[in-house]
Amino acid sequence: MPNGGEIGINVKNKKAMFIAERTGYRDSDYFKIGEIMTVIEIEDTGKGITNDELLKVFEPFFTTKDIDKGTGLGLSLAHLIIDRHRGTIGVESIVNQGTKFTIKLQPGNNSIKQEKNDGQKKNIDNR
Repeated sequence: MPNGGEIGINVKNKKAMFIAERTGYRDSDYFKIGEIMTVIEIEDTGKGITNDELLKVFEPFFTTKDIDKGTGLGLSLAHLIIDRHRGTIGVESIVNQGTKFTIKLQPGNNSIKQEKNDGQKKNIDNR
């Protein structure tokens, strides 16, 4: 935001309630309905991203910056790292109003997430 603006960051634990990207009932889903996930929302009041650009923001080497101002690897690497940690990243934007990235991650506090052990559920607490 070269002309100024505001950035807001919100972090919360949330229960997965709706089927979405990598959220549902399948074995391959990162988040199962009813499980806790950590949600990070990063929102700005910048110029926004057009619909055409929005479809490409996570592609390697895609950039809207001038030559010598960026390589277009930042968001593609962020997407890769988040995916490797069994998380998701999504983006919403309105031109001339701002952009919001939503990151969903596995909870960092293992006592929130239950794991199965010998057929029984137990809370794991690393304190």
